[in-house]
Formats: sequence, C-alpha cells, structure tokens
Amino acid sequence: MRFAIHQSVVSPSMYLFTRKKNDLSQVPPEVASEIGDVKFLRMSRDPAGETPSLVRAMDDIIRGVVSRGYHVMDWTDRE
Repeated sequence: MRFAIHQSVVSPSMYLFTRKKNDLSQVPPEVASEIGDVKFLRMSRDPAGETPSLVRAMDDIIRGVVSRGYHVMDWTDRE
C-alpha cells in the first residue's frame, strides 16, 4: 500500500501519513491542531527502496492509514 508522507511545519519531527497527498479529511480537528500546518514530502515507495526507519514503522503506519485514514508519528529520536 502506498501512502502520502507529510511533515509538520511547526514541529519537524512530527509526520502525518494519509492515503492521498494533502488529504487531511480523516484527521480529527484536535490531531490537526496538535500537528499544525503540514507540507507534503512524497509518496511512499516499495519497501526495498524506502528509508530504513520508515520500513521499520511501515506496518504501524499502514494499519493506522487503513483503519483511521491517517497515522501520526513523532520521530524525535529517529535513527
């Protein structure tokens, strides 16, 4: 499953993953206000061509995007 990767403008360690580019329709208002404005970074790639940190989190991201329509991750300590 491919998903869109967005980054918080206010807090660059916060990432938002959605089904489509700039589609924030499934993100609850309280989550959106916590993340603030986001910028679209890119669409996900096949795991073989993806960054190692994203590959490690991919199952959680996909579960969130499929079940809720979005997934939020704080990568403050990302390797």
